[in-house]
Amino acid sequence: AVKGGGGAFAAGSNALQKFEDTASKVVQPAPPAAQLGHWEAFAARQIARHVPTASGGLSTSDAPRGYRFRVLAVEAFPFGPECARIRDRGNTLEAKVNVSFYDECTGSFHGATCSSAPEPAEMPASELTPGDASVDPQTPVATLDVQHDAYFTTRVCDPRCLIVVEIVLVERRKKDGSVARETSAGWAAMPAVGPGGAEPTGAPGSAPVRQGSPRYLMW
Repeated sequence: AVKGGGGAFAAGSNALQKFEDTASKVVQPAPPAAQLGHWEAFAARQIARHVPTASGGLSTSDAPRGYRFRVLAVEAFPFGPECARIRDRGNTLEAKVNVSFYDECTGSFHGATCSSAPEPAEMPASELTPGDASVDPQTPVATLDVQHDAYFTTRVCDPRCLIVVEIVLVERRKKDGSVARETSAGWAAMPAVGPGGAEPTGAPGSAPVRQGSPRYLMW
């Protein structure tokens, strides 16, 4: 499951300073007020680059609002055959996440995609022990610690607008550090807002990871 949480704040106000950052408290103390102020200023600068409204009759607010969506971790991630092939080629396995918007009304993605920096993702050593029959050697499981913040501004305030998180495996050549290929390793979706368009509370949540690519949603 993908664990994450979202929060909202109004540009040009002190709303964010008063917002309890429960998502951050899962892994670290809440950021200082000065840092929260920087997030608010950042959203104000991005107003001209907000996520456009999809042509599907989604509910919108009067003015764009800034949001932060934090991807905390991917729990019980299965390291399948592709991960083993990357290891056997002597290359480095890394993982990253892509965060995009999807409109359930029109069946289309819209806005920009925010990608995290690739981070090393090592298969659990105990799962790789030759002759160990206690687990399936093709599907060792571990947690990917992501800690990726995606910031966006939008007028959309409709639960039919989903935030889609794609897990991407990155194969990096060991000899020169260049990227050999990127492969989609699953995806999850969460509503951008609460029921009835209510603002997110910032409390952490989770969503099941589905196999394959999120492009499946477009078919």
